[in-house]
Amino acid sequence: MKELTLREIQLASLEILKTFADICEENGFKYLLAYGTLLGAVRHKGFIPWDDDLDVIMPRPDYNRFIEYCKEHKEQLKPLELMHYSTNKEYIYPIARLSDSRYVADYNVAKDYGLGTFIDIYPYDGCSVNLEESQKDRKKLKYFIALIYLSGLKKPEKSLQGGVIRSVGKLCIYCLGHIIGANRLCEFFDKRSQRINYDNSKYVLCTWDGNITPKSMFENIMYISFESGKFKAPMDYDLFLTQFYGNYMELPPENERVGHHFYKIYKK
Repeated sequence: MKELTLREIQLASLEILKTFADICEENGFKYLLAYGTLLGAVRHKGFIPWDDDLDVIMPRPDYNRFIEYCKEHKEQLKPLELMHYSTNKEYIYPIARLSDSRYVADYNVAKDYGLGTFIDIYPYDGCSVNLEESQKDRKKLKYFIALIYLSGLKKPEKSLQGGVIRSVGKLCIYCLGHIIGANRLCEFFDKRSQRINYDNSKYVLCTWDGNITPKSMFENIMYISFESGKFKAPMDYDLFLTQFYGNYMELPPENERVGHHFYKIYKK
């Protein structure tokens, strides 16, 4: 199999994003570019040069509708496949991924579940009007997030970091996660994230990353250039990006300009 260069991974992922955006436009699903993808669009008009992934966010109702759409149109979507705990028992994340099965990802540390090139799709859920209460609730889940993450590792070595007590604690979480299973943990986490009704909420959040933002973000939108396409983005992208990156227009030091995924991708 031929290993893809960084640029080849970027372009293959971009084609998935275009198909995803077309599906959303045709079916009225709301979505927005987010995280490093939004930052790349604003600062570089495309990919952050050293980054290889694409991130989009969706309101929970649209996210759930998109999941069902992918299940109903499984054959028509090929070679694209939905990666979700309800469609793949080996899947290890509570977010969804749209993956191209013509490629294969070789992870260094995570379990193999059939991933190719992909885009990440994050659901945004309703949260309490009391934002402090929502943040406290999310902090309680950070240990559960660690449980999901460690349950998806091939081996416990990566958990044995940070001193004796910390390492023992992480090893215990690793073992517990493997006993329960990543898939069951993801299902529980995903259902718990939906406990507050999205439609009745003024603010929304991604339980996986803890970011709280006004729900109006999904209403006040614009189209932004990204590589060879135009995609939906929050009109107030400055607020969103500042929450995550601070002075996001400033480039990081050269030694920090590296990708954060630990895998290689090959064309079958």
